[in-house]
Amino acid sequence: AANTTTWEPLQFRAAIFQNDTVRTGVESKVKVLLRDDSIMTLAERSEMQFTEFLLTPQQRRTVVSLTLGKLRVITTKIFGAGSVTEVRTANTVAGVRGTGFIVIFIPPDITQVLTLDGVVTVRNVNPAIPQIEPVPQNFRTQVRGDTAPAGATVLSPGERQAVEQDLRVTEQV
Repeated sequence: AANTTTWEPLQFRAAIFQNDTVRTGVESKVKVLLRDDSIMTLAERSEMQFTEFLLTPQQRRTVVSLTLGKLRVITTKIFGAGSVTEVRTANTVAGVRGTGFIVIFIPPDITQVLTLDGVVTVRNVNPAIPQIEPVPQNFRTQVRGDTAPAGATVLSPGERQAVEQDLRVTEQV
């Protein structure tokens, strides 16, 4: 929880609130279903914080900070043009609407973004680096430190399968 100093096990169907942090250990993963039916899957040895979540009849805004590891996001397409989902790392912002993608953050400053469906826009978090890289389905990009995103390159079927396997959660309670 946001205002505590101790970690607590996450229970099935537990509520997660703004500024709460979710962390996974060795051989553990977690799947989070958001109120807008988007799904986030956090791989083992990963950590994320829910920094913003707005859901109204007209729009949706979800911002998650990935501080370590791998996160898969599958967003819904039911909201209007003002809706967005962003995953932020120390040096990158990946923003989407109605798509599926994976963000991998390797501290201190390497971020990889892999698009599974749709298009993801990627930029450095530093406003002095305004370049935006669109990453279409089955492509990837990388941001290192304080640089613009690299040009999108093809994500091979084998690479995609391997990273999706890392984020597959069995339905056990």
